[in-house]
Amino acid sequence: IEIAKLTVEVNNRKYKDELTSIRKLLNDKANAPAKNLFDTNIIEFLKNFSITFENLISEVSNVTLQQLFEKRIQLLKFLS
Repeated sequence: IEIAKLTVEVNNRKYKDELTSIRKLLNDKANAPAKNLFDTNIIEFLKNFSITFENLISEVSNVTLQQLFEKRIQLLKFLS
């Protein structure tokens, strides 16, 4: 449901000539400060996914394919 909400928001922005992507919107929401004490902006799973995804993208040019695959398995906890 949360991913569908992000997709709808991206499409609404697209029609308002504010070009953005799901990745950028997810990253913006994950790093945005809370508006008030009870506001969470985005669910914790998507926030962790966004942070992990951005870290993996930043490491693409610095590690080998095998190391990148290993980090993906460790960070996303596929084995557990």
